[in-house]
Amino acid sequence: MKLALLTLTASVLLAGGPTGASLPGFFTGHWRVQMWGGVCEEIWSPSSDGNMIGMFRFQRESKVVFTEFMSLDAGASGPELYLRHFHAGLKAWEEKDKPLTFKVVESKTDEVVFEQSDAPTTKLIYRLEAPGQLTVVLSKEKEGKRQDTVFRYRRVE
Repeated sequence: MKLALLTLTASVLLAGGPTGASLPGFFTGHWRVQMWGGVCEEIWSPSSDGNMIGMFRFQRESKVVFTEFMSLDAGASGPELYLRHFHAGLKAWEEKDKPLTFKVVESKTDEVVFEQSDAPTTKLIYRLEAPGQLTVVLSKEKEGKRQDTVFRYRRVE
């Protein structure tokens, strides 16, 4: 039943927005993983008018260490992900008018690969491993070596 509901939800969300571009909606929902000595959680809204909103929060010892706010927009040339990091108290990491921007470079029913526009060696990979299991990989190249940070989320019911 959950798999059928997830498949139906993904089908509806893949319809996209007014531009006709599709948004990869399989990761809609509330996800959580324990790592880094604390808890990471990511929450994604359903698609509405060609947009999805996401939030990431990392807490350690019941205190917010940092957050991210994300906007995934359908566009004429494909979905774009805008991301900003914040320390506790919404103190921004990035400059005021310079969010990190990612383009979709690969998209399947259960996986989407985003590539950072100004740093193509940085990728965000969202993969639905099974119902209720979402893996997100932040993949960066640093000093000629690939470094992957893997988040193995479970759906929060």
